[in-house]
Amino acid sequence: NFTAGAPSRQSLAEFSDPNPTDAEASFTATVDWGDGTSGAAIVLGPPGGPFSVNGEHTYSRAGTYPLVLHVVEVDGAEITLPGNAIVAPASLTADATFSSDVESGQSFSGPVARFRDGNPLSSSSDYTAVIDWGDGSQTAGAVSGPTGGPYTVAGSHTYATTQPFTVTVTLTGPAGASASA
Repeated sequence: NFTAGAPSRQSLAEFSDPNPTDAEASFTATVDWGDGTSGAAIVLGPPGGPFSVNGEHTYSRAGTYPLVLHVVEVDGAEITLPGNAIVAPASLTADATFSSDVESGQSFSGPVARFRDGNPLSSSSDYTAVIDWGDGSQTAGAVSGPTGGPYTVAGSHTYATTQPFTVTVTLTGPAGASASA
């Protein structure tokens, strides 16, 4: 398993070869990571196997990707090993930034929360925000910030009455990652 934005090196598959004298140097391997990239993989194991195919990759987004390993032996024998890479979302944390006195009938407009994503490859377009203004109304929030964050959620609202309200902002991203402030 992988985590979005984090490099990961791991064993991707295992295979055996009926020739007990074949060594790991007898094989070359490539991997199609399923996200539009591919590259070399490393075959490891004792003479005669079993052999493991190891690779290193960084996925930019959470999700499930079709992984295809292709192993070629020096004598021309080939094997294709399909699978899936499950990429978990990076940690997402929230800080409330909203504290304001707004009179009845006056409009508030500005930032209400800040979020940090553990994925340095994330972008603000990966996320949607909902602001619950605490008076029974909800609106979409505008998410902004540089690649990798931190992200700010801003919104506008007019309260009908003057009283304390608890504002809650929920940010939702790839693969169901979410956090609230």
